Parts: sequence; C-alpha cells; structure tokens
Amino acid sequence: MFAAPCPPRRPGLYWSESRTPRPASPFPGAPSRRPVVEFPVVDFLFLLLQVFTLLLIGRALFSWFDPGLRTTVGRFLYEATEPVVGPVRQVLPSTGMFDLSIFVTLILLQVLRSILQSYLVN
Repeated sequence: MFAAPCPPRRPGLYWSESRTPRPASPFPGAPSRRPVVEFPVVDFLFLLLQVFTLLLIGRALFSWFDPGLRTTVGRFLYEATEPVVGPVRQVLPSTGMFDLSIFVTLILLQVLRSILQSYLVN
C-alpha cells in the first residue's frame, strides 16, 4: 500500500554536493577547448556550410520531380549549387545515367567541416 522509502543519497555523488569544482575538460590534465576564432565568425561559417548542404540535398531530391529544371525552385537550386558541383562532375569519371557529383560534394563538405572544426575550435 505504501511505497518503500528512497535510499539516502551518498554525499559527494553529485557535482553540486562536492567541494571540488567541475573540471573544464572531461579528461583530467587536458587543456580546455577554446575557439581560436571568435564565435560569430565560426558560427556564420558553419551556418553557410549547413545551408549549402541543405541546398545540395534539395537539388538531389528535386531532380527526381523536375529533371528538366523547368520550375523556379529547380533553376534556383541548380544555379546555387552548380559552381561547386560542376568542377566535381568534371573530375569524376562518367557513370552512365547516375550523377554521383552531388554525393561526392556532400562528402567533401563534411570533410571540410570537420577540418575547419578541428582547426578553428582548437
């Protein structure tokens, strides 16, 4: 009928109860990760990469519905992404009716994002 009482909490189990401050890094002795460049610049750069990634995904999905690029949205996606996808397409070998240049561009953007993140965020 009555619930069993909760066991008492052990002192020092939670950070708020301990007397030692929380370490800046999850690994003791490791330096804290501080950005090399100010946050707004880094955030804006990563936002641009994210928007371009979404444009590429939109272009890939939209190419199934409008392969001739007759609509305004299709032309916008093509014109916004072609300056980057075009050179990648020229480097890749022909694969018949499959265009892998958007997929390779997405992978290159992810590699670029991880490289920038490792250099800009120490």
